[in-house]
Amino acid sequence: MNPILHDTLPLPFPADPSTIIWGVYGLVLAVFLLITLVLLYHWIRYAEKRSVFMVCLTVYTAGSSFLIALFTISAFMLTAAV
Repeated sequence: MNPILHDTLPLPFPADPSTIIWGVYGLVLAVFLLITLVLLYHWIRYAEKRSVFMVCLTVYTAGSSFLIALFTISAFMLTAAV
């Protein structure tokens, strides 16, 4: 961390990069969970067939799991690099 820059910019939050990384991670995860709940509600409520619901759920879960794993690994690597 650059002490000159840190002393000249009075920030209203801790300027520790790992805190910011994990804060963004938590915010994105919370938004993701909210979107997931809305999608699940609509898929359960308005799906024409159970098979359509299962395909949507499988594809969404597989893709989301992969992206969340990448995001988590990236956050750990960025935190370790700081």
